[in-house]
Amino acid sequence: MRILKLTLITLIFSIQLTAQTAEDAVNLLEDEQGFGLRAMALGNAYTALANDYSAIYYNPAGLADVKVGQFSASLSNFNRQTDADFLGSSFSEDLSSTKFQSLGLVFPFPVVRGSFVMALGYQKIKDYENYLKIDGYNQDNNSLDFLIENDYGQSYYYGFDEQLYQRSNLVSDGNLSQWSFGMAMDFSPNFSGGFSLNLYDGNRNDNFQYSQDTLNSWNSWYMDETASPTELRFVYYKLQQKLKSEFSGFSAKVGAVLDIIPEQLKVGVAIDFPIHFKVDEKWSVSDDLGYDIIRGDDIDSLSGSYQESGNFDYLINIPFKFDVGISFKKSIFLVTASLSYRDWSQLKYDIPNDRPRENYDNLINQNQYFRDEFTAVTTYSIGGEVSLLNDRIKLRGGFKNVPSPLKELGADYNKQYISGGLGYQIDKSTIIHLTYVRGSWQGDKYYYYDAFDDDGAAPLVTSEDYVTTKILVGAQFNFR
Repeated sequence: MRILKLTLITLIFSIQLTAQTAEDAVNLLEDEQGFGLRAMALGNAYTALANDYSAIYYNPAGLADVKVGQFSASLSNFNRQTDADFLGSSFSEDLSSTKFQSLGLVFPFPVVRGSFVMALGYQKIKDYENYLKIDGYNQDNNSLDFLIENDYGQSYYYGFDEQLYQRSNLVSDGNLSQWSFGMAMDFSPNFSGGFSLNLYDGNRNDNFQYSQDTLNSWNSWYMDETASPTELRFVYYKLQQKLKSEFSGFSAKVGAVLDIIPEQLKVGVAIDFPIHFKVDEKWSVSDDLGYDIIRGDDIDSLSGSYQESGNFDYLINIPFKFDVGISFKKSIFLVTASLSYRDWSQLKYDIPNDRPRENYDNLINQNQYFRDEFTAVTTYSIGGEVSLLNDRIKLRGGFKNVPSPLKELGADYNKQYISGGLGYQIDKSTIIHLTYVRGSWQGDKYYYYDAFDDDGAAPLVTSEDYVTTKILVGAQFNFR
């Protein structure tokens, strides 16, 4: 007697483990945290104000405002807390990491009039860390069944689907980074423009484990067409899915800054051209089913297992992004605000040139889902800064609101960030920055553990609340 089916692999074998689903494709870049300690302390409201290396990310035209050479570096400590409700119980998990954040060099060239500046560097702009462990007793039918062959070679489905104790464990880590080059110049005393070129590099590792055990001798069946009365009793089922994704891509950005009132009122605009990502995935799945075969007083404890792995690559095209911002400085006070617009319904999967289309039908079909279920998003940011002790100390604060790109989700699912920071000028050439950012949002998640199709097992459903904190410390060194 043997198990004909444990778990079968499809191209999209798990919604939470592959960027081949629409939600995870958006998550690749949606709500990127950016970088720059002053910018992040001001809620990322830096489109009009950018005047250091981080201008290469927010608005490259701001580089033209750099009058002396700059070298900057920073570190970050990231913490993510996930609180989840599952089957009437509450769970809470923490995950933290400390990483190098950014390294940048800005060099202004001597010119007769105006400004001409170049910059280059490296920065991490998004983290993918996540950890959640849940378990509970499920009295509902989860529709998971297995095809079992009897003594005569005939196959029947038997459900392992009631009175279950379920467990799952999800661990994710990785980040998305940029290598950047930028250039800016003054076109007039009050107007500057610039551009930046960015090479993206990133990775994400996901490990999902699921198990279920039968309770109180449930999930027992008398098998069909056997030589003698035979009872099949399911005992346990275990599944592990792993996905390693590597990202690469290229983008370009242009921007402009207009000094409406010199040294006081500025307006900035920037455009991110479409980003073309290539994703290379290595996936693996393994599972194990334990069961008893009972004939009279004889009990045979058996198990069956399945393993498979493979590679898959594809393209993601991220649509345009448009930024506009304004800043105003009066005496020791500064206020700044930015808007960022991107239409996520225009996001699109594509096929590498030398790949057969029939292998990508499931992937390409999700482009219609982007058009139907996603919408344009406008993110807004505000920030303020107070200068003390002749500009040697600067106190900062900010707020950012990021709406969900899914049409069906309301404002309750917006991601919101509050931030604060301190800048301290040690001497004419050295500035120390300290920044704190706290984010919070909620989400409903569906964790799938049957790799079959739409008629597979009912997913684990959770309501989750997230709180992230990031502490950044860095230094800027000016030189001539």
